[in-house]
Amino acid sequence: MTQFLASLLLYLTVTLTSWVGYQHRYLHTFRGEDIHLMEVQGKQSNAPPLVLFHGLGSQAADLYTVMEPLRGQFGRLIAVDLPGHGLNTMTIPDEPLNVLQDRFFYTLHTHLKKKHQQVVLWGNSLGGWQAIHYALRYPEDVKALILVSPAGAKESPEQAQFLTRIFSEYSQKSPEKMLPLLFNQAPPGAELFSESLRARFGTPQIQALMQKVGPEHMAFAKEELGSLAVPTLLIWGKADRIFPQEVEYFKQHLPAIRTTVIEPEHFTHSPYLEPPMGNELSQFTVNWLKAQSNAP
Repeated sequence: MTQFLASLLLYLTVTLTSWVGYQHRYLHTFRGEDIHLMEVQGKQSNAPPLVLFHGLGSQAADLYTVMEPLRGQFGRLIAVDLPGHGLNTMTIPDEPLNVLQDRFFYTLHTHLKKKHQQVVLWGNSLGGWQAIHYALRYPEDVKALILVSPAGAKESPEQAQFLTRIFSEYSQKSPEKMLPLLFNQAPPGAELFSESLRARFGTPQIQALMQKVGPEHMAFAKEELGSLAVPTLLIWGKADRIFPQEVEYFKQHLPAIRTTVIEPEHFTHSPYLEPPMGNELSQFTVNWLKAQSNAP
């Protein structure tokens, strides 16, 4: 039943986004794996593309609420299914995570290189962690970084245990306990949303991935963060109840001269999930990009 629900929800989101003009296409790795992209044309043909990475247990189609308000600011918007998620057929094999990342990033890099364009790279949570890794591997591809509560801070033992409890225990045994961590107000159909969380986190690929992305495996060294050479917008809500304190690690180690930090009082861990924060998130992005383009 859980797997059926996960497949049904995936089918519905892909169908709905296709109806409103979003295209679904695939990149192919050298191993024959498919990386699913959800794309839409923007209204600023001379502007760079926006490439978006979602968080753990999410998928590209969930980022529709981020993409739609930003169509007027970019030439193209591309949401990418991360390995183990959505319609991405990259399985989570018994190999080091960095090997899997290398294959995933190389395929995406090769695609972007064909277009001869730098991109604005956006990521939330696990997607923010992946965005940083991509920028470290292929800095020539990235014009700017937008990070929304990214993973990758050095965690205390207590916080690491808390995160493990959320994603390993709550997601399967008590998904309703995740709702007050993700939302300021419970969403309509909270019971169904809880079951959708159970379904998504219960897939074999997500379960396998969680064994590789525990807090003990993910922390960026301060030298890695300090080496990021692109303008960076860090958005971290003070109502983030998943990563309530990790913003300090990024404040300390991202290059201050290239980093803008915004901390809205009411923003949660994934603010685009709860209206009207999605529109506010988009407006922060637009305002910052305009400020970058006007900078001397």
